[in-house]
Amino acid sequence: MPYTIRDLYEAFILNRKNGGLSPRTLDFYADKLGKFLDWCDSEGITEAADLNEDHLDKFQAHEFERGCQPGGVGASSRAIKALINFGYKRGKLPRRLEITIPKNGDYRPRFLCEDEIKLLFAAIDTGLTRQVERDTAMLALLIDSGLRKSEAVALNWGDLLWDSRLGIGVVKVRIGKGGKSRQSHFTRETWELIEVYRASLPKPPSSGDPFLVSERSDKRLSGTGLHLWIKRLSERSGVDIRLHGLRHTFGRQAAMRLPLPVVQRMLGHAQISTTMIYASPSDQMAAEAYARGMATN
Repeated sequence: MPYTIRDLYEAFILNRKNGGLSPRTLDFYADKLGKFLDWCDSEGITEAADLNEDHLDKFQAHEFERGCQPGGVGASSRAIKALINFGYKRGKLPRRLEITIPKNGDYRPRFLCEDEIKLLFAAIDTGLTRQVERDTAMLALLIDSGLRKSEAVALNWGDLLWDSRLGIGVVKVRIGKGGKSRQSHFTRETWELIEVYRASLPKPPSSGDPFLVSERSDKRLSGTGLHLWIKRLSERSGVDIRLHGLRHTFGRQAAMRLPLPVVQRMLGHAQISTTMIYASPSDQMAAEAYARGMATN
């Protein structure tokens, strides 16, 4: 039988109870995780292995929409993080999911501004030529296409194409979330960086060769390797960003320029309500829009 999220919750509570946690702390977990379980049931998410970051983002958005304050959503998020870490250590989750803990102000995914993007590119190590060209192309593609970690490491050279008629790049995601395939896109500038990376390789890659390879070998870069790469880049640049933040940045930029159903398809979201998080304006954006459309002299 499939291992459900409720199975994971029951094992987690039993583990915490056996660990000597106080009744008050156990009640905290029961309250916060109970709301999360009820939400998962309403969304038809039952199996633990199906949980992903999009679900966690959507749950947080749901909590804010029903009037919860950042502190309350943060408390729920910390409880969920403890549940996820427990499930990963017990081998019930295929990977450790990342969840943002809201602090002050309204919850929004972490987006990079233009200056932060420039800092990331400037921080790419110039010690090894091939590594520089790989890292530059990799960073540009991740920001430009919104790929998930698992989708990025699964890319082959044949999955990256240039559409000369439209003047845009095409990324073929063969196996996305839920086993679904889709396409995303990227700019001419990113295509040129990809071509520079291709030219730096010892021999021309075939269509079935991995796009991202390890620094120490010609083997496909792992998800862990990609995670460590962005962690090192974050430390060198001073920009506080995680790998999923590059996807958030793409989502934000795309939502400001493209119809939301198009952004939803490119990101591979099952529900457009998840995509709408990226279209939420900041206070400054709202003020500027009001000044343009409503204010009079």
